[in-house]
Amino acid sequence: NNGSLTHNCIYRLEAVETGVDTGIFEGTVEYILLNNSTASDHGGSHSGNANEVETLLGYVAGDALTVVLMADTSGSDSVRVVYNDTDAFQVATKIGAQVATITNTGTVDLDLDTYGVSDIGTITIVDADLNQDSSLRDTYGNSSTTFDLTITKSGTTVAQYSLANNMTIIETGPSTGVFVGTFLVPDAKGADLELTYFESKDAAGSAVQYFDTATIQSITGSVALDRNLYPTPFASGELNTGAGTASVITEGGAVTAWLTVTDADETNDTLTAGGVSKGTIEVKIGTPVCFTAGGSSAYSSSDSLDRAAELGPLSEVTIGSSSYEVSMSISKTLTCTASNITVSSGDVLQVAYIDTADDAGSTSTQYDSATFDLRTGTLTTDKDVYVMGSDMVVTITDPDLNLDSSTSESYPMSIIEWDSSADSSELLNTSSFTSNPSKIEETGSDTGVFQTVVTLPVLTVGSGDPEYGESVTLTYQDVGLAGENQVADDTLDVEAYFSISNFGALIELDKAVYNWTDTVYVTITAPDHNNNSASEETIGTSALPVQASTRAGSMCVNQASGSKYFVAAETGVDTGVFEAEIALLGYTLSTATNQLGSGTGDNVCSTTDSTAGKIATAGQTDGISVSYEYTNAVVVVASASIMFNIAESGFDASSASTSGSAIFSVTDPDINTDSTII
Repeated sequence: NNGSLTHNCIYRLEAVETGVDTGIFEGTVEYILLNNSTASDHGGSHSGNANEVETLLGYVAGDALTVVLMADTSGSDSVRVVYNDTDAFQVATKIGAQVATITNTGTVDLDLDTYGVSDIGTITIVDADLNQDSSLRDTYGNSSTTFDLTITKSGTTVAQYSLANNMTIIETGPSTGVFVGTFLVPDAKGADLELTYFESKDAAGSAVQYFDTATIQSITGSVALDRNLYPTPFASGELNTGAGTASVITEGGAVTAWLTVTDADETNDTLTAGGVSKGTIEVKIGTPVCFTAGGSSAYSSSDSLDRAAELGPLSEVTIGSSSYEVSMSISKTLTCTASNITVSSGDVLQVAYIDTADDAGSTSTQYDSATFDLRTGTLTTDKDVYVMGSDMVVTITDPDLNLDSSTSESYPMSIIEWDSSADSSELLNTSSFTSNPSKIEETGSDTGVFQTVVTLPVLTVGSGDPEYGESVTLTYQDVGLAGENQVADDTLDVEAYFSISNFGALIELDKAVYNWTDTVYVTITAPDHNNNSASEETIGTSALPVQASTRAGSMCVNQASGSKYFVAAETGVDTGVFEAEIALLGYTLSTATNQLGSGTGDNVCSTTDSTAGKIATAGQTDGISVSYEYTNAVVVVASASIMFNIAESGFDASSASTSGSAIFSVTDPDINTDSTII
């Protein structure tokens, strides 16, 4: 009582016969060992155990006794059971049995050597001496005599505070002697965790302390800008057309820069650094601070000349990455601390991140920087020679136009000018041109390469018509040149050159000599007129006709339009080879055989887009000429002769028997008057 540690007791055990008429009597004795937690508590109870120690003391009747011990026992101090046996002579003899008791050395462990902030840590204490009731799970609260978990700042030895306040460890089972507890790791980056177990009595009966330590992880963070070189920002209207017209293209040239903070110590969805209204991440251009980041909310710098814009909290790039980003829009003129600045080529952009817990648990500042620059662009096409009407790939390579590394920018086609004999100045955004896409677009989010596909006009360009063999100059006026300070300080006409093809044409007939009612197969090879590589095309127009004539006249004169041409069709997709056919009608004979046609009235094409025609001839000896005007006033012609043939006839055998037969054959191409029938 009252903290006394002396306990000398006699317990009364009632032994119970194991069965009817066995003469064997049994009982159980369990002992508990008082420890620091129980001995210091009035009555010896401990948290989670409803059995008061004093209820176990004194003369207790029953077949299950609990013996309270102060320490290990052996010899005469051992737990002893004595039975007075009265023999046949009525003499009482003490019969006894005893067992020595031991104390156990406990162990203590933290489940990890290193923890991150907000991790769940587990402590484990193993000591059979703490198992004071084998029928339930014992529990213990922390105290200066049981266990404690303290936080010690890196580089010091004095604990700053205890983390185990109101903490409880609980036995894993009714009689395991293994006790566990959990705790939330606090935001004390770089500090040491020390778990202490106050062992009442180890195996040697001594009171000792056991320890385990761990570290709350602290990793040096980093900050990075998304590029090493940024284009120099420009104002709206400073980007010229290809013809050099200023203030027509109104796209503004504010540069978007991204800063990324990577810090494994941070685990939230957003990162705030510094005060509520202003973050401690600073972005400088030269000397002045132009942006801060990490505050609870963003705000503009326009309200005060001595206040930089606050970008607000940084957002985690991907969940669990501990990388956080925010963007800033850098215009040509900026309000920074105490001054307005104009961003120029060569200016240095610097970002500073204050890491409050680096590898050593100390505060350090991390930096990254980049430079604004101007670079001269280039303009190219994918070929030097194009077929009229075909597609050309136009490419501008100019990092100055790549204003945001996270998006693909685009610019109007007026940024490029066409110059040829058809029209000396025509912007590519006019109705003369078709572009796909309709704007020149960046090939990726951070390439600085801009492309589109432009269809080469077949007809009018501005005030004139393009011609075969014509030379063309495309111009992109670069207003941001390497070596200059700012956009529009100087300009340069960046040019690309190509020509429209003039390969000519070739016309061929399938024979040198035709029968008077033969079929003429015409083949025209004209690569300049293979305008669409994705479809089969035709040639033959009123402006560039395909024509045929004999001495009897020209073909196709009876078309409704009165035009003297017919059509040849491409033999396949992208071949540049065109075919047509012409049926020779012959002429009117004086005999009853082969009364054909009535002259030029039969020189017809079935429709205006037909590739088949008919033409009459003028006599026994004639010729046919087929022509194609493949460009203005330039014509190719192919001709062949038309004439009668000497017929042959005969039998298939030199003799024939009576009642036999013989085959008589006539070979005369002149009477094969229709090649489509027998």
